[in-house]
Amino acid sequence: MATFSDEDVQSFREYIDYLETTCIGAVRFRSRRQPLLPIRCWNVFHRVQHDLPRTNNSIEGWHNAFSKRVSISQSHPTLRRLIKKIMQEHGSNETVIEQLNAEIVGPPLKKVHDAVNQRLKGIVELYDSENLHIDSYLRAIAHNL
Repeated sequence: MATFSDEDVQSFREYIDYLETTCIGAVRFRSRRQPLLPIRCWNVFHRVQHDLPRTNNSIEGWHNAFSKRVSISQSHPTLRRLIKKIMQEHGSNETVIEQLNAEIVGPPLKKVHDAVNQRLKGIVELYDSENLHIDSYLRAIAHNL
């Protein structure tokens, strides 16, 4: 059995207090205060139900790729070069929109990500339809992250 120092326990308590205050609202006088970050900002339950991304990694990926395209040889592009790159990006996005409208599927997810997404969706559907006990639900989610 693992043993924890008093410092470890104190750090853990501070972390739990932080999560409670920030994400779910601290308990004060038999009721919860509003959290600093509303639950709708960080809860991905409905995103999983509707097969939407759980993270903003794709947005960060686009931003990094666009930054590299704009500043291939310059640290600060000219306004003309920036406008040209934005117009090229717009053209690329129009192509993607047309492909989506024509139901041409984009590149597939990596198999491991797709498998995790499918398992999470199954857990969410089970919780939503059969009133899975919250402890079992959270444990199943934790095992898949």
